[in-house]
Amino acid sequence: MAKLKANERGNPGGIFLKDGADETRYSDLLRFVSQSEKCPRRIAASPLRDCLFSIALAMAENLDVELVDSFGRKAEMGGAQGDGFYGLSEKKKHFTSLKNMLEAISGSKSEISLFTSGTSGSPKKITHAAKFLLNSARVSDTHAGDVWGFAYNPVHIAGLQVFFQALLNSNPIVNLFGLEKSEIFSEIEANSITHISATPTFFRLLLPETRVYKSVLRLTCGGEKSDARLHEDLRGVFPNAKISNIYASTEFGALLVSDSCFFRIPERLSECIKVENGELLVHKKLLGECGSQKSGGDFYRSGDIVEFDPSDASRFRFVARAGNVLNVGGYRVNLEEIEEVLRSMPGIADAVAYARKNSLVGNLVCALVKPAAGNQPTAADIRKFLSKKLQNYKIPRKIDFVDNIQLTETGKIKR
Repeated sequence: MAKLKANERGNPGGIFLKDGADETRYSDLLRFVSQSEKCPRRIAASPLRDCLFSIALAMAENLDVELVDSFGRKAEMGGAQGDGFYGLSEKKKHFTSLKNMLEAISGSKSEISLFTSGTSGSPKKITHAAKFLLNSARVSDTHAGDVWGFAYNPVHIAGLQVFFQALLNSNPIVNLFGLEKSEIFSEIEANSITHISATPTFFRLLLPETRVYKSVLRLTCGGEKSDARLHEDLRGVFPNAKISNIYASTEFGALLVSDSCFFRIPERLSECIKVENGELLVHKKLLGECGSQKSGGDFYRSGDIVEFDPSDASRFRFVARAGNVLNVGGYRVNLEEIEEVLRSMPGIADAVAYARKNSLVGNLVCALVKPAAGNQPTAADIRKFLSKKLQNYKIPRKIDFVDNIQLTETGKIKR
């Protein structure tokens, strides 16, 4: 198979999207945006090509739109618009070049509404100005040779940020979302992918791997708590890649970036981010518009629990979502801590810890474990391993073995 070549910036003949056997060029996108007579008010995640085309059209025309996982989830999307269209028959814009179209998108006055994942309640609508969403895109000749592996849901903020970064640099996008491990590596190799941004859960699906992939130059972990072991394992598979850890959310976009699992609050945000009772708080001026906020006065409660580095009080790492810290017989138990220890056990590929209500102790800790290929540890083996690393009340009382860990629509662990 011929390797996909990096595009020249502004070249409409270059590949826009490779999705399995289907290839779409920037000339196809330009034609769609220039000739469309209507634009949906609500844009669904699938098919990916239609989703990305419609987002580009809306932004080029300065139209406000809502992005949803699927049209079948209307009941969850309180206050969402109807499924109508904007009529564009009298529009004045006609883009004669890719450069003109990208300039229009870069200066878009659209407002884009997204919905939170709903993992800690009902999905919540968040509205951002296009300028805010485009702010993280870095456009320059140094990015002209990038080839992006697309590993996020396109209607969630991380997927949008990858899309805009690739789009504004005329980069090829290769869809990796939802593929099996072998298919992902085949796409990386066949297309010389250079950049992948994904959840830690996505990257764990790629491990273990004995081959190396030298085309990848940048890996970005986001959306969940990452850990040093994952980064170390990824370096073995992608030896030329710089690995970054990003802290972001639908409410405030990408906020913090680090080359390790520890973050620092940059000076420019020192008055907008603080830690209170172990929880990260973000000033409301950094947020998009939303119907309701978990307020701490002028600060939004992120629900993300952090702990400071004992050797450097200016650094902290994320240890859990507030909803993943529960009471077990009067003790506080962090489910994400248990998962991290489970993953460190030889013979375990992945694991998820969850709680089951119990009338005596409040909650019982349970776990789903995915054994590594060629391994079949027993529940007794696992408890023996955990007993050397965790207090007894943190050890799962029920352990089930599964072939795969279920994921949410955003590619995160589903509890």
